[in-house]
Amino acid sequence: MRASEEARSDADLLCICCSFRPDTSPTANRAAKLVAELAERGFRVRVITAVAGNGTPEPRNVERITVAAKGGRKALAVLARARLGKVVDLLGWPDPDVVWVPAAIHAALRALSERRAKAIVVFMMPYSSGLIGLVLRRLTRIPTIFNLDDSPTCTDMHPSFVTPAHRWLARQLEDSFVARSDATIYVSETTRKRVEARLAPPLRQKLHLIRYGGDRVPRETGAASSTFSIRYIGGMNGWHALLEGAPTSFSRALFRRAMKLGVTREVELDFRSSSPIFVGRAVSRVLDRHPEWRGRMRVEVYGNQFPNAVVERALARYDVREVVEVHGTVSHAEAVRLSASAELLFLTLPARLDGSAGGRISAKTYEYLTTDRAILAAVPAGENRLFLEGQRGVTCCDPLDEAAMAQVIERSAAAFFAGAPERFDRSELSESLSYSRRTDELIALLESVISGTESRDGASRESSNSARRQVV
Repeated sequence: MRASEEARSDADLLCICCSFRPDTSPTANRAAKLVAELAERGFRVRVITAVAGNGTPEPRNVERITVAAKGGRKALAVLARARLGKVVDLLGWPDPDVVWVPAAIHAALRALSERRAKAIVVFMMPYSSGLIGLVLRRLTRIPTIFNLDDSPTCTDMHPSFVTPAHRWLARQLEDSFVARSDATIYVSETTRKRVEARLAPPLRQKLHLIRYGGDRVPRETGAASSTFSIRYIGGMNGWHALLEGAPTSFSRALFRRAMKLGVTREVELDFRSSSPIFVGRAVSRVLDRHPEWRGRMRVEVYGNQFPNAVVERALARYDVREVVEVHGTVSHAEAVRLSASAELLFLTLPARLDGSAGGRISAKTYEYLTTDRAILAAVPAGENRLFLEGQRGVTCCDPLDEAAMAQVIERSAAAFFAGAPERFDRSELSESLSYSRRTDELIALLESVISGTESRDGASRESSNSARRQVV
């Protein structure tokens, strides 16, 4: 039930969101959606972020406090671009944004001294934002909720650690978030249960599930396209893996080997499938059977952040340049439009070579399900696949199964070229996945945390007053 704005007039929240709109990362979008919804319900929300606004006015009841990251952040970014990720992991623990932490803590304490908050909500990634939450919880005693969009426990996101010590540190950090929080939010039930299994019983009740959401996408009403478009909206990180084994210099091979020294692996992932290569080859199979469709089908990827030279080498090596187009990042609004106008939405994740089940659910899963378009999900066993299987208009297959992908593409393309493109009514599902529903869940948790803290504080004060009266 939504409370009135008047009932929320004194509900001040402080949010720590290193990544925030207009950033296009899943965490930035989730935080921005939840903050806007909270503000609409009458909460007054101050957001500490490293991201400057783009000139668009903030929603009513939202105040952005931009804190520039100083120090070695640029140097760490340079190392990352040079593929010195191991060095970045060693120096920038728990992630490169740790250099933002001191300035953000100072800004948060200043904001709280001006107006105390009822609660603090910390959105992660990056994990270094959680360090800010730990410090603020200790210094201010304000109820604090940690929102882990990705967890160090999730082997899909963290299949390896740079050293065994870093693996231990990551788990200790995550457990510290839970132990010192008033509540900790996970977006995956699988991951939540894995964390719960290693915690002492009193801590388990702090774990809560609030999944990602997706805004209902309006149906595309523009002129029909003559091209059958298969679209993936988001970043792919398998480009370098696609080039492994290619002829290279001795020094480069030695460098790659050095970067793997000391690494401890949780699970073996095949990152090649985090790319459009296998779906591109599936399209080539379909075109071999239907040459009349040649030039009228293409795979489009939006959100690439890898160097164009690397992308072009990978596309050429696997001979899919004719059918695959790769574009840079787009705004969230543009991503919504692209999803609404695709003929087939494509989703893929790295294959798990040992066949084990993963816990990660891609943010695109929810966003795609709010459209009326057919979805091809090439995802491994795990929560993402379980969530999608059985949904209307969704076909699942393994990430490397080109034959299965080709069957889905051929069926959907045949309907399209026959003038009867596939469409699916998911309006009821869209409502359950909406950020309005996610905000209902967050508000219920906030109210529980705030009222619980106030009750404990009240009981503590009454106990102290009673003790003083007995002394007198």
